[in-house]
Parts: sequence; structure tokens; C-alpha cells
Amino acid sequence: MKFKVGDRIRIRKWSDMEKEFGLNEFGSIACLNAFTSNMKHLCGRTGTLTLVDDKIVRIDFDDNSGGVFWSYSTDMIEPAKPETIVIYQKNDTVVAKNTATGEKAVAKCHPDDEFDFKIGAGVAFDRLMGREVEKPKFLEKFEPGKTYVFRKELHDARLPQSPYCDEIDGKIVKVTCIDGGVIDDYLIDVHWCEEVKEEPKKVEYFNGKAVCINKNGYPSLTVGKIYEFKDGRSKYDDGLELPCSARAKNIENLNSYFCGNGFIEVVE
Repeated sequence: MKFKVGDRIRIRKWSDMEKEFGLNEFGSIACLNAFTSNMKHLCGRTGTLTLVDDKIVRIDFDDNSGGVFWSYSTDMIEPAKPETIVIYQKNDTVVAKNTATGEKAVAKCHPDDEFDFKIGAGVAFDRLMGREVEKPKFLEKFEPGKTYVFRKELHDARLPQSPYCDEIDGKIVKVTCIDGGVIDDYLIDVHWCEEVKEEPKKVEYFNGKAVCINKNGYPSLTVGKIYEFKDGRSKYDDGLELPCSARAKNIENLNSYFCGNGFIEVVE
């Protein structure tokens, strides 16, 4: 389907995209621009297209929910049609219903919990929109004699995304107190960490050169230019980190940020 600037769109459901494209080795939807699990909360959200460059788009979300480091492709979106969602209580269950399609989702209160309509309504609505995210389990304290590593997904579940998280993801934490530690110059909260059950494997990042063969809507790339990567990163023409959201583990991983065909590795 053709889209243009000004179109009203909606992010597709995770289940629909997974069924059509499947998952890549990193657990992301394997569409043109990888749709990661950290983007799952965007499913069902609406916005307006502010840029359309072939199959790459930019979106001004109605609730400003889009991350600054994320990029979007046309296979992630669909036209936003007027809809009415009705949310109501039925005994200890909250039901969210799309009156246009008849589709329903429910949230049932656990017998040991106190019923709260607002919480149930939020859960049911998220399920209807296909963006329910499993809540992670957080550590409450560090224990002596054990090893812990920083996990980006635990940080992002509690705080806004930060670029430095990609650099220290998986690194061992130097514990300084019962609920905190450090990695390099960064202070680390216990809630962002997990215990290491076995010796962590060292993450290998892409080191080498790659030539740009397709800008894919990124103005700060030059087709034909050779970019040198060290520890998974290079620089865009404007000096920003390339890629900006995470370090590339190999050329395939690098291309997953650029519709699968942005670069070719230079073998010397």
C-alpha cells in the first residue's frame, strides 16, 4: 500500500507482524526495519506520517510515545480507521471491545488480588491492541559471593531508553552496596541487573569496513562511501553514532537497521 505525508496511521499488532514476517535471531520482527521487543508498547498507537522515503517513514505519534532511536518502515503500519473501544466490567473481569470489528480482550482479576477497574481496563486495552508485554522480574538486593550483569531490557522497563545502555549491556557489575554498583563511570541500580548463573560469554561486535549501497532514507549516509566500524559502531556523515540504537554484532545485524540491504562488508 502507498503512504504519503499527512496520512493517519496505526502501528500493527505484534502478533500480525510476527505471523507475516517471523522473528530474527534477536527476537525482533523481521520486517524491513526490525521491530524490536522494546517497541512492542507502540502496537495499536496512532500518529501522522511526517516523512515518506520509499519504504522508510517518520511518525509523529499522538501521545509522543515513539523512541528517538527507533526507525519505522511501511510494513509496520496500517491506515488508522475511526474506531470505538468500549471497556466494561463483568463480575471480576474487565472486557475491552472494538465495536467496529467485534474483537474482544479480557483481564480477569486473580482471586488473591483486590479488584481494580482501572488496572483491569489498562490490561484489557493493551491486550486488545496487541501490545501486552510480560512484566520482568526485578532483583531487590545483591548477595555476597554472586556475580551480576547489567541488562538493558530491565533498565528500559523502568526508565526511558539511554544510549549508554547498549555499551554496557551484559557487562559485569562491580557491587558497591546492597542495592547498587558501578560499570566504568556509570552508577548501576540493582533493579537493572540479573544474577549470572554461569560465566557470561563475551559479546563480539563487528570490526571492519563496510561500503554503503543504499541510504534507505537516511540523509547522513553516502552511497559508495566506505565506513570503518570498531566494536560495532562507526559514524554517520554528521558525526552521530552509526547505528545509533545499538552496536552491530556482524554485517547482517548492521543491515537489520537498514531494511536488510544498506551495507556490504569490505574484505581486504
